[in-house]
Amino acid sequence: MSLKFNCPHCGGEITTQYLKTDETAKCRRCGREVRIPANATVTNESPNYNTPVVDETSTGWKIDTSPSGRFPTLHTLADIIRVVGWVVFGFSVVVGLISGSLFGVSEMVIGGIILLYMLATSEAIKVFLEIEENTRGTKELIERIRSAFAEKKD
Repeated sequence: MSLKFNCPHCGGEITTQYLKTDETAKCRRCGREVRIPANATVTNESPNYNTPVVDETSTGWKIDTSPSGRFPTLHTLADIIRVVGWVVFGFSVVVGLISGSLFGVSEMVIGGIILLYMLATSEAIKVFLEIEENTRGTKELIERIRSAFAEKKD
């Protein structure tokens, strides 16, 4: 059984499977945490998300690894570097074909090396962004587990 309701901030539809009314859920559309209202609709639909759920005791703990929209400049920079790499490579191929000499072949090789360097740089930026997102999600999970154990001790 799931609870379904709309986010009071953005109107996005939220479906939670393991949480109960008056508990906090995170809206996947706007990212805000909202309380599940008492008038939430009970449904048999499963939530549509790709994050792992830890539900040993029906606490609703989950690791939120969805893209959070953090560091948009770095995401854009990685895409720009990738596009510039392909443009430089295309330019070097055109120059190489026009010249038709040994110089042209070396232009294409240099363009290919620059392309590989720029693709690797772009991919490294994206990998570091994913590592940051996963680390933040793991930290949130650890904090929830610690607070749950602290509540059980009291």
